[in-house]
Amino acid sequence: MRQPSVFVRELSPAEGAQLKRIARTASHFARRQRAQILLASAAGMGAAQIAQVVGSDENQIRRVIHEFNLAGFDSLRPHVGAGVPRRSPSRP
Repeated sequence: MRQPSVFVRELSPAEGAQLKRIARTASHFARRQRAQILLASAAGMGAAQIAQVVGSDENQIRRVIHEFNLAGFDSLRPHVGAGVPRRSPSRP
């Protein structure tokens, strides 16, 4: 079996505690799920195992871990798009 290649960086005790708090109390589902992914990775679980536990795609798991390793806690905020741009009324 192939070894998992992407893991979260080593977390300080304060970071671990903050991730646990976010995983329990965040109001946005995406933020809670991202914190759970990072905690599972810190516990040594691979992307495939985490994907099964949280019901997500392995690529999504890897992306969340990679973004956290680069940007820290700022990466936990959901990136909400504005959606489809408004169309201006048609002109005669």
